Amino acid sequence: MKSEKLKFVGREVAELLESISFDKVGSIYGYALAMERNIELAIEEGFEAAMLECVSSINNSNARVKVIDFAPNKESLKSLIACDFPLENFSGVIVECAAA
Repeated sequence: MKSEKLKFVGREVAELLESISFDKVGSIYGYALAMERNIELAIEEGFEAAMLECVSSINNSNARVKVIDFAPNKESLKSLIACDFPLENFSGVIVECAAA
C-alpha cells in the first residue's frame, strides 16, 4: 500500500476513534490485542484506559497521522501508521496500526 493510502487509513481510524465508533474500527480494521475478547469492547477498554491515564479527551484534538516504513523483516511488516492525538497538557495518545 502506498504512503498516501496508509495516511488515509490513519485519518479514518482517528476520525472513528474521535467519534467513539469502536465497532467500526473493529469491523473494518480489527484489533490484534483483542485476544479472546469482543473486538469492539477490547478497543473501547484500551482507548478508555489511555484516556484515563492522560486525564483528558481526544475530542477535537486534530490527530496527526504519519507513516513510518520498516526495513525488510521476517514478519513481513511494511509500515507503521501512527495517529498522534495531541492533548493540551500532555504528550497525547498514540494509536499505531501495522501494515503488512
